[in-house]
Amino acid sequence: MLKINFEELEFDPVCQVVTATASYQGKPFTGTAFLQDTGHDEYGEYVYLNGNAHGRWFFLNTKNNNLISEEFYENGFPIREHRTWFENGKIKKIIRYENSEIVFSQEWNKDEILIVEIDNAKQVEQEWYDNGQIFRLVEKIAKVDISR
Repeated sequence: MLKINFEELEFDPVCQVVTATASYQGKPFTGTAFLQDTGHDEYGEYVYLNGNAHGRWFFLNTKNNNLISEEFYENGFPIREHRTWFENGKIKKIIRYENSEIVFSQEWNKDEILIVEIDNAKQVEQEWYDNGQIFRLVEKIAKVDISR
């Protein structure tokens, strides 16, 4: 499988979405693109199939080998669970996808206090202050068809 520097990829000038339209030497890219940011001690790999994100994408801190982010794609669409971490290795955010739609997400602050939770199955969004006190609770109302 071809492995190139991410900087060598080209993207549709109108779209500019890195999960789709990736090309290399004028053709849809299939392979792995890596990104080395030596100034921040970070390294990432992005897998493409026919120009679309496909497979595991990750970014890590090269000083301690801790993951910074991990995402999964299929034909350019997000799938499964995407995660990001703080520099100390503690979880920062989790987003779960089904059929390319976010079904659940949680976000924590550096003190490991949950500050945002969105559960689309339960139709609930909650946010907390950094001290853990509730800031906002939104219960979504199901749409009702009144066209009869």
